[in-house]
Amino acid sequence: MMTSIPLIISSCLLFLASSQQLPRNYYPRTQDLELLIDFQNDQIIGKTLVYLEKENKFSSTVVLNYFNDTLVVKNVSVYENWGKKLTKLELKDVRKNELEETMELEISDTLSKYITLEISFKATIESFSSYRAGVYRIYPDAHGLTTNFKMSFARKMFPCFDDPHFRTKFILKVKLDESVDSNCKTVLSNYPVAHIDTNDREFTFEETIPIPTYLLALTVLNGKK
Repeated sequence: MMTSIPLIISSCLLFLASSQQLPRNYYPRTQDLELLIDFQNDQIIGKTLVYLEKENKFSSTVVLNYFNDTLVVKNVSVYENWGKKLTKLELKDVRKNELEETMELEISDTLSKYITLEISFKATIESFSSYRAGVYRIYPDAHGLTTNFKMSFARKMFPCFDDPHFRTKFILKVKLDESVDSNCKTVLSNYPVAHIDTNDREFTFEETIPIPTYLLALTVLNGKK
């Protein structure tokens, strides 16, 4: 009977997290993710570009998700889009709410309908355990990781609009650290690899169709014991 209690608590937390909705004033149309997988230090060094379309012309606040326990946001920049030209906007304030797992960006007014967020971050690769959510090692003593973002755990690996209401196109670029076998080609995601740079251990995947964050997936196998 006791073994069912953690499962019940976990299910309740999952329901509460997935029931939180983000404001609908900005919509993420495309999100580029560049990830350096650092197996030696159990971390991911990342940068993301999020291309947003404004739905409420009077809004100057962007709210997205992040999970403070496993994700450190290092730098945030905001740009307004005029065609292919990007103009940097003033970022007036960044307010983090650890309870709601959100980050609220207060930006200066812009007439542009489109803005771009540039965020650098560091995420923890969690150890192998029975509670598998976010990004974690596949086995305790092997170089390998996988993800489980359902229903709202993408925020554990990267800042995002972790709300099933939103559908975003993702472009994923993964670079492996020096500890990984140079012949390693077992890097998988939702879509096929568009380009492989074996010298830099870099894998670029094709752009996805618009999907919610919980459907995004990544698996890396090194084959190193």
